[in-house]
Amino acid sequence: MTTQADTLSERVTHIEAAMEHLATKADLATLRSEMHQMETRLTRWTVGTMLGGMAAAAAIASAVAALAG
Repeated sequence: MTTQADTLSERVTHIEAAMEHLATKADLATLRSEMHQMETRLTRWTVGTMLGGMAAAAAIASAVAALAG
């Protein structure tokens, strides 16, 4: 029959094993910084792509207007 100390020791061992896989405050700060950088990068790509698409659409519309008129 297990004693209360044995059960407690098993529980502590289980908790310590699980804690190795948890993120620390430093890990979360690094992740937050990386996510902010990625958001900025994606925003710049989105705006650049939209401006390029609008320029292409304007060029096509101008060419069609010149050919039609």
